[in-house]
Amino acid sequence: MATIKFRIVDTVPDDRQIIVRFFSDVLTESELGNRAQYAISLPVPAPQGDDLRAFIMSYCPVDWFETMHRVRDPSMPTPMPLVAIGQVIDGTAPVVEPTLDERRSAKNAEINAWRASANLSTFPYAGKLFSCDTVSRSDIDGVANHIGLFGTFPEGFPGAWRAVDNTMYPLPDVDAFRALFAGMAAQGTENFNYSQHLKAQLDLATTSEEIAAIVW
Repeated sequence: MATIKFRIVDTVPDDRQIIVRFFSDVLTESELGNRAQYAISLPVPAPQGDDLRAFIMSYCPVDWFETMHRVRDPSMPTPMPLVAIGQVIDGTAPVVEPTLDERRSAKNAEINAWRASANLSTFPYAGKLFSCDTVSRSDIDGVANHIGLFGTFPEGFPGAWRAVDNTMYPLPDVDAFRALFAGMAAQGTENFNYSQHLKAQLDLATTSEEIAAIVW
């Protein structure tokens, strides 16, 4: 049974790459040289430990090793029992820190996710909190669309809306519902404005610490 190993021979921090050389106990590193050497781009954040080993081994040319081993010894069984075991021969892999631009891009995506989450949480109105998760928003929009089309509540509308505290807030007429809807829209606008405020802070950030300090 053959075992594939790898060694990180160099790093290219500016490009977030590691240079990895694969070899085996049959096709040794000294024999292969750089014939099975790859420049692998690391994701953000860079994996570490066992996750790094698994990530690197996903780039291993297992089929090529299997073919070359069989050329060396045609008696090897088919399929060859090839065990891919990643080993960082020179100790732990180097940590390639994200660039400032990469941190900025990741934080911008985080702000967008925060805003999306806030839009699907709750909104305050008349001293109460109301849900606007996906299901609740669908219900609210359904009533709003019916009012927009016909000017009235849908048939069977209970004349109230359930708040987060499980009480029923009275909505005796269409204008009362419109006011509730306006409260939800106002919270959405506030969420958008706050996300823009955070992005303005992000534009002014000049260190990784300043970027990390930006939270919702």
